[in-house]
Amino acid sequence: MAPLTRSRYTPAELHQAIQDVISGQSGRFVSGKSKIPYLTLMRKVRETKAGTLVPPQRRGPPPILPRDCESDLVAWITAMQQDGHPVDRHMILIKGNQLVRQLDPLGSVSGGWYKRFMQRHTQLTSRSAQVISHARN
Repeated sequence: MAPLTRSRYTPAELHQAIQDVISGQSGRFVSGKSKIPYLTLMRKVRETKAGTLVPPQRRGPPPILPRDCESDLVAWITAMQQDGHPVDRHMILIKGNQLVRQLDPLGSVSGGWYKRFMQRHTQLTSRSAQVISHARN
């Protein structure tokens, strides 16, 4: 048997199920209808009633660069590309390290950071300059 995926329901389905239980429907009935485990559903209902329900967050540690620094880096990359000077992986790592060193003198970014940075900012693409031997029409 294949392992179950982590999320069997969407946040919208969970929210609707919580509202159904709060409005008076049976927790077992709503759990069976929505395929949300009963204990999970009832815990979320209790948290909602108490006002302590925390919205889902991204797992793991936060990125080493804050969002505004990353947006500045993205702006720099796009400006360089529009100016005709595409930046490569090495240049992005150098600029990322310069930004990190301003925040933490001992911090640094790595190849893994670069990979995740590119996943977070899908509008960026890896580009390489090519030498053109003759003029094209």
